[in-house]
Amino acid sequence: MHSDWGSQYCSMVYQNIIAKHQLTQSVSPKGNCWDNAVAESFSHMVKVELLKDEPLTDRATLKQQVFEYIEADYNKTRRHSAI
Repeated sequence: MHSDWGSQYCSMVYQNIIAKHQLTQSVSPKGNCWDNAVAESFSHMVKVELLKDEPLTDRATLKQQVFEYIEADYNKTRRHSAI
C-alpha cells in the first residue's frame, strides 16, 4: 500500500488497519513527491476505467479483474517512461 508522509497515514489507527489486513506500507522518501505520482496516476486509471460502473464483489474476482485490466489494456495501450 503506497502512501505519503501525511499524519493520517502515520497514525496508530491507520497502522493498525494496515497490520490487520496484512499489508505492507510503501512510503516515498521525504521531499520526493514524484515517486507517489506514478502510483496515484495508476490508481486513478483503475478507478475511472475499470471500476467506474462495476460493483465490487469479492477479493478473488477483483484481483482477476485488475490483472486482466493491467495485462490486456493498461500495459498494451499506454507507454510510460516509469514502466
